[in-house]
Amino acid sequence: MKQLLTPLLVLVLLAVTVSANIEITDGLDNGDLLVEVDYSKFDEEDEERIIETTNAFTITNNGDAEEIITISAEGLPGDYRSANQEVTVAAGASTQVEFNIEAPHDKNPGRSSIGTIKLEASNTVTAPLVQNTLNMLSFKEITVDYVDEDGKNRDDDFDAQTETSFTLDNDVKPGTELILTFEVENLFDNDDYDESELEKIEIEIDADDDDIFPSDFTDTYDFSDIKADKKDEITVRFTIPEDANSGDYNLEFKLTGEDGKDVDYEIERKVKLELKREKDDVRFTQTRFSPATVQACEGNTYTLDLEIQNFGTDDQDHTVVTVENADLDISENFPDFALEEFDEDDTWRRSITYTVPAGLTAKTYNVDANVFIDRDETQDFKRIELVVEACPSAAPTPVVRPNRTPTQPTQSAETTEPAAGTDSNEEPEASTETNSVTGSAVVPQSIEDPYTIEDLFIGGIIVAVVLVVAMIGLFFMILIKK
Repeated sequence: MKQLLTPLLVLVLLAVTVSANIEITDGLDNGDLLVEVDYSKFDEEDEERIIETTNAFTITNNGDAEEIITISAEGLPGDYRSANQEVTVAAGASTQVEFNIEAPHDKNPGRSSIGTIKLEASNTVTAPLVQNTLNMLSFKEITVDYVDEDGKNRDDDFDAQTETSFTLDNDVKPGTELILTFEVENLFDNDDYDESELEKIEIEIDADDDDIFPSDFTDTYDFSDIKADKKDEITVRFTIPEDANSGDYNLEFKLTGEDGKDVDYEIERKVKLELKREKDDVRFTQTRFSPATVQACEGNTYTLDLEIQNFGTDDQDHTVVTVENADLDISENFPDFALEEFDEDDTWRRSITYTVPAGLTAKTYNVDANVFIDRDETQDFKRIELVVEACPSAAPTPVVRPNRTPTQPTQSAETTEPAAGTDSNEEPEASTETNSVTGSAVVPQSIEDPYTIEDLFIGGIIVAVVLVVAMIGLFFMILIKK
């Protein structure tokens, strides 16, 4: 019996040894063989597939004889293609191999199983074949502009292509504006490829604590469609609420879009900031002229509205506000008033009405407003513009004067000659003339007497002379007849 079992045991051991002759000893990622697919390699109009190569992997022959190994891909999706490859590995040797896959444009970015890689020789070895699809939408850069805890303007730039989370270099003041600029890029190389344009690109902004956002904050913003190898950027502004609590906040950004093949792209990034309320932090919250434009007319008035607020954690017992502009005769000093810490009795307001000085020149005037604590420590400064326009002059009263130039009638005037036997010295009757006036306005016309007083006087003298001469002639004729 022992003589029979011994040969069988030897055969079993040999079989086990043979089954382990070849194996993959390096190049797998958690047991998977990866093939990276980059859709930017599509560069022709109607191209259906691109050739991609798996990660290099190492095949080791642990046997005593040379092995001829056939490598194939099994279970590939219908639009994929591959060709078997053969490799020879000497006994006790290893070799590094890559395997080619023809991949279509249809997978979303990230990892997805597409089949099995199979090695066949004296034994068979398999491993999952996993496609890692690259993202064609790049979150290129994030820029954050803000006011730090010292009141200084800051801007931090982050390379969002490689890193996923970032932290602002300085703390941020509540009640200040945060400006976010996002730059994105289309990583397709060639717009000859019909499906390379990225569309429906938008960014959604969120936070782990909504207290950092104002109540009317819009959380979604659209980019333009981006052609291959082009970029786009948008800027989002919002003011952190004055009553936001101090502490850490994480701003979360989700960028999405799709290409011409309806492949969806999604990228997420985070920016961490610390909101810090300082001990001494008194600021103007309103500096406004009403109206903002005034005419330089005597008696005109305008109003300056001021408001300051203590955003700090300390009470301020000696707060001072000054407002100055010599040309406008503005010189205000509000000394030594108290402001309690933030969220208590922390606000001061004033409305001051001014009269426009006489002879003021029309131009834009800058009025300087300052707020101090401890009487002389500057906390905030604002320059307020007042636009002064020239006072309009009084409009002249329109005078309608008669038109002394006779208007030509449209019908010719007819003059009636004296009839035979009529005394030539009698004044002719005034003839009636009908004038046709054209146009939309009626033009006043003057009717003048045909003879002046001087004309009548001279005419009378002439008539008298004629009568005298006639009488003298008549007298001589009578004398001659006698």
